Amino acid sequence: MPTDAASSFSGKRGIERRVVDLRVELRGGGAVVEGRALDLSEVGVGVYLQASALAPLGGAADAVTALRSLERHFTSGLEVRLAGKTQIRVPAHVIRVSTAPKPSGDVVIGCRFDRPLTPTESASLLGSAATTAAATAPASSSGIPLPPLASGPRVQILVFDADLGAGGGPIYLLNAARASAMAVEAAVSSASAPTIDDVRRALGRPSFPIRMTTTGGLRWEGAAKLADAVNGPEGIVVRIEPLAPWPAWFSKRLARR
Repeated sequence: MPTDAASSFSGKRGIERRVVDLRVELRGGGAVVEGRALDLSEVGVGVYLQASALAPLGGAADAVTALRSLERHFTSGLEVRLAGKTQIRVPAHVIRVSTAPKPSGDVVIGCRFDRPLTPTESASLLGSAATTAAATAPASSSGIPLPPLASGPRVQILVFDADLGAGGGPIYLLNAARASAMAVEAAVSSASAPTIDDVRRALGRPSFPIRMTTTGGLRWEGAAKLADAVNGPEGIVVRIEPLAPWPAWFSKRLARR
C-alpha cells in the first residue's frame, strides 16, 4: 500500500464531495474498524475514526503513525462498507490521514474507491443523507423530536472554526430553541447569510469549540459536533451534540420543562 506524503496530506480533491453522516466499516487484513462517513463522492469517502476504534491497530499518536498503522493492516487495500438504504461494499485504498486539532487519538481518513460508485449505489447512499436533511426539524439521537427549551434568559451559542479555535473569532451564532441532555437545536445567525451547504461544510468536523452565553455573559465553554442541519421555518437549524455534559445551570433549564 505505497503512499506518498503529497497525496496523503495535501487535502486536495478532484471531485466535490457531499456532506453525509453514515455508519461505515473498514475491513481488511483480518481487521474491522468502525467509524462514521463524513463526506462522500462517487470516487471516495472521508471517514471519522475515534481513538477507541483504532486501539486494536495500535492507536494514532499522530497522522504519520496512524497512516503507517493503517498501511500495515490494509496492505492490499480494504473493503469499505457503507450503510445506506442498503449496505454498499466497495474496494478502496487509504490515501489521506489527518488528526483532530486537539490531541485525542481520533483521526479522519480519506479513502479512494478502486471503482466508482454506480448510480444506484450513489442514490442509495446520498438519497439516505438527503432524506435526513429534508426533515422539517432535526430529531434527537433516539429519533424523538427535542422539546422546547424552558423559559428563561435567551441562550446563545458561539461556534468557532475547528482549526482556528476561539482566537479566530466566532463563525456562527446559534439561538437555542429546543434541547435535551444530549443535544441542542438552534437557528443559525450569521452576517454572511450562509447556505445550508456552507454550514455543513464548516461544521462537518469531528468537533468544534463552542461558547454558551446568556444575557448575564459567558456561561460555559466546551466542544460539540454537528448531528444535523436542515432548512426550516426558522431558517437554517442545526442540531449539535456536546462532547461533555452540559453545565449544571443549563441542565436545570431542561429539568424545569
